[in-house]
Amino acid sequence: MIACAGLVVTASAADWGVTLNPDRTVTLGREGGVAIPNTYPTAHSLALGDLEGRYYADAQLTRNGDVATVVYTDPKLPTLTIEYRIDGDKVMAQAWVEDPSGLGVDRFAVINSKGASVLPADGDNRNMTMPFDNDKFRGYCANPWQQGLDCTSYECATFYDAASRQGVVVGSVEHDTWKTGILSQCGDNGQLASLEIFGGIVDYETNDVIPDEGPILTRHGAVKGAKVKSPLVMIGAYADWRDALEAYGAANAERAPKRPWSGGTIFAWQSWGGMADHLNYEGAIDVSNFFRSELPAFKSEQGKTYMVLDAFWDNMTEEQLKDFADTARANGQIPGIYWTPFSFWGGYDGLGWKLPSDSSLCYRDVVITAHGVPRKIGGAISLDPTHPATEQLIKWQFAKFRQWGYEYVKLDFLNSGSLEADRFYRPEITTGMQAYNYGMGIVDRVAGSDFFVDLSIAPVFPSQYGNARRIACDAWNAIDHTQYMLNSLSGSWWLDQVYAYNDPDHLVLREVSEGENRMRFTTGAMTGTVLLGDNFSLKGSYLGNQDVRDRALSIATNQAVLDVARLGRSFRPLYGGMNTAFKHYDQPYSVDDAYYLVDGDNAYLAVYNFTDRPTTRTIPLADLGLSRCSSATELWSGSTLTPGSTLTLTIPPTDVALIRLKQ
Repeated sequence: MIACAGLVVTASAADWGVTLNPDRTVTLGREGGVAIPNTYPTAHSLALGDLEGRYYADAQLTRNGDVATVVYTDPKLPTLTIEYRIDGDKVMAQAWVEDPSGLGVDRFAVINSKGASVLPADGDNRNMTMPFDNDKFRGYCANPWQQGLDCTSYECATFYDAASRQGVVVGSVEHDTWKTGILSQCGDNGQLASLEIFGGIVDYETNDVIPDEGPILTRHGAVKGAKVKSPLVMIGAYADWRDALEAYGAANAERAPKRPWSGGTIFAWQSWGGMADHLNYEGAIDVSNFFRSELPAFKSEQGKTYMVLDAFWDNMTEEQLKDFADTARANGQIPGIYWTPFSFWGGYDGLGWKLPSDSSLCYRDVVITAHGVPRKIGGAISLDPTHPATEQLIKWQFAKFRQWGYEYVKLDFLNSGSLEADRFYRPEITTGMQAYNYGMGIVDRVAGSDFFVDLSIAPVFPSQYGNARRIACDAWNAIDHTQYMLNSLSGSWWLDQVYAYNDPDHLVLREVSEGENRMRFTTGAMTGTVLLGDNFSLKGSYLGNQDVRDRALSIATNQAVLDVARLGRSFRPLYGGMNTAFKHYDQPYSVDDAYYLVDGDNAYLAVYNFTDRPTTRTIPLADLGLSRCSSATELWSGSTLTPGSTLTLTIPPTDVALIRLKQ
């Protein structure tokens, strides 16, 4: 039982205590040392400035079952309320401010705390940050604890001890209105000098403040009304930080369930990895025929293979697009295609072009602006997701896709639809995330159950509009590309709680060693999304070669490895220290080298060797959650290992071992 000076809210050692302090701040405490002291909500009102709970004239705490509510009142200020809902390992917190005359709030903090105790003082402690989206090669950082270290994370942050695995996760579980930021500063090891969880972050990472790409907005859109709510946030303390993130994913899925999908894992060819802007009709047909004749067993557990035309499919005529889809279907394959629903690629000079879906409007009529200038990101001008013409364009394009016979769509550069703006067409929509949800809601309804929807260059959340999401930016064939994708998996494997599958990007095999091919291909097997990306055509205007075909015939025909992909589940990091440093496009990152998955009576272990010399690793079975193992097989080579209480394996230079262990 937890005794608190104010109110005791506890039913067992798993519960949290909520204390209202004399200075009108709140302390959240949990047996075992986790404490978030002296916290209070703060709403920034456009008219009144900061409304800080600690400065109100009065505060009252009440309890109703597992819900503790603090109401802040002041005769000169709107009423400010925060609710803490206690649920075992986690607390769900949400604040709101009320004023009958109406409010405009552009920043709303749920947690403002100094001196939070979150981890053991003597641990291998980490402060893990998550990017807002997967643009610009953003990655996950498992920052070693260092006093004075400032960290910014988006939607979710995790504090954990890589040695004991104890962890605390904090983050938003509603993504309909706010961009949520988590600002933290490390204090003494295991303590946070400061922690703030708030809706309303705008900066370079949210793509709102990138001067090189066009006009910027430095303030989040204001949420307006007589009652304005903060994001709903989760604070969870768990014995294992990986369980913490999976619980956070489950909490998000509870409020916004996964987009339904019963069509199995994704085995595919995707044109961007090898053909890119040279995509051509004859070559694409030849690739489809190659998969039919020479890779007939490259199929999902439901016997499906997808042929996906990426960007530059408009190199083909409509008749060719239809014929490609017909050819793929005749070859026993499912045709897929690509689109960017919120991006206009004609530049400022092309804003006078007519919309193909409505010749009465020009693109300049449909864009969003900052300070009156059209907003731009990633080379494209951003369309207003709330404009009726955008909805008409979405319906028009999907009608074309259906007419041509396509059933899979990769939607790219979606962060273009999440930018803040001077205003949106629909006046009740005032924030970038409200606009994004509105536009993606249209996409979701129009796509219906006819399409598998794969999101790319997309915010991590909201998640309910896609069956899959690309978790990293473009990743190709070399070892640092594999490491970069694994960096994202190390921090986001748990997103398969909210998406059917994590997408590790196209798997490109050309021009590197066989070991590097196995490494890159294994990243697909570890997620359930296997997208071969090379140019396998020997016909058409942009030829591949026999070497890349031979690589696919060697790598993509290992049925034991493909069976792992057919499980459709993402591996979790084994240790989570992300202790291997590397550079990708001259940017510094770090990554784990071991990942695992337990599936019924089988466990799977992937161990990577990123060095240029052989390495020997000894893994205790207990680290995999196993008490025994009857047999172990390395799936790439087929060789057997003899496990005891530990598993010892030697991995060649720049290669991977993928082990199946039977309990």
